[in-house]
Amino acid sequence: MPRIARKTGIILPLVGAAFLLATAACGGSGGSPTAPEGAHLSLISAAVSVDGTVYNGGTYHTQGTDGRSTRFEARLMLDGVPAPGERMWVGYGHGMMNSRFPLFDDGTHGDPVAGDGIYCLEDFDGQYGFHHHNSPHGEYHYDFWGVHHDGSQSNHMDVAVHVVD
Repeated sequence: MPRIARKTGIILPLVGAAFLLATAACGGSGGSPTAPEGAHLSLISAAVSVDGTVYNGGTYHTQGTDGRSTRFEARLMLDGVPAPGERMWVGYGHGMMNSRFPLFDDGTHGDPVAGDGIYCLEDFDGQYGFHHHNSPHGEYHYDFWGVHHDGSQSNHMDVAVHVVD
């Protein structure tokens, strides 16, 4: 919007006036917009997939799976709108192995669109996924959650995948 405002010279005063009217109506004093106190961060979906097939709660067969990757994806909302710029984590567990890893909303690491509130990680090397033919069999659990910049957390979503031959 600022780029358009500089070119026309009309948009900025109109947008500024609308912001001031809205702020005055809410009893505010202007300034830079921030998340309202008690903002609600919500994780609305989480998925684990291989080659476009989602395996949430399903069974994955490892035979003939070389060359694939596991994709982790989650959608995060802040007060009902997409929430880019927050942090998204996935806790990972299979047997006694436990760790966590981040998802990204920056156009890298398998995230196709930066800043859309959809966080992703494409695991090509099998560090967290189960897509290699030699992946240990059994139940894999992925616990997804978001963290607001003020430190508060979203709800959690657990995705389980059962891996067999």
